[in-house]
Amino acid sequence: YIYSKQGKVASNIEVPPDAKGCSCVGVCIDSRSCACAKLNGGDFPYVRRDGGR
Repeated sequence: YIYSKQGKVASNIEVPPDAKGCSCVGVCIDSRSCACAKLNGGDFPYVRRDGGR
C-alpha cells in the first residue's frame, strides 16, 4: 500500500469535470438557501439531523 495525496488515473480513462458545489459561505446549514439542499427537496439526506452539518 502506498499513500498518495493526488489521484492517479490511467491514460485511457477520461476524468469528468469537477461537480458544482452549493456555493455556501461558511457552514452550510440553511436548507432554504443551500443549493444542495434545494436539489434534495429542502433536506440534507446525507447527514444526521440536528448537528450533522
